[in-house]
Amino acid sequence: MSSYRVYPDGGLEVISPAVPTTETAACWLVVTTNGRFAITSNTSSDSLSTFLIDFDGSIGLRDSDGVTAWTNPGDNPLDSALTIDSHFLYALNSGSGGISGFRVESDGGLTPIVTGITGMPSGANGMAAW
Repeated sequence: MSSYRVYPDGGLEVISPAVPTTETAACWLVVTTNGRFAITSNTSSDSLSTFLIDFDGSIGLRDSDGVTAWTNPGDNPLDSALTIDSHFLYALNSGSGGISGFRVESDGGLTPIVTGITGMPSGANGMAAW
């Protein structure tokens, strides 16, 4: 992931040029409403990574190994969505046809919650949470 400063004329300046994780196929990125955390789903790795966002726009990994939470093997979390208050994150699992749910902790950690949602159609993508 990288971060940029956007100027009023639309120009960009790089703040953090590249902050890699150990994971593969980062797909979808969501930012919490307080602007402190960005969370990406890593489809091929069956994981999620949290990035800390500093007040100057610089970013860094919350977890040194790049993994904040795991989904089940073969879930392949594709898209993700935060609830409007950013207390919960849900990931659409393209591999298993289900949804993984997580409570977003005050430090950007992700605690798994039970969702019970399965049977999504093959090829489903995109999601929204309220």
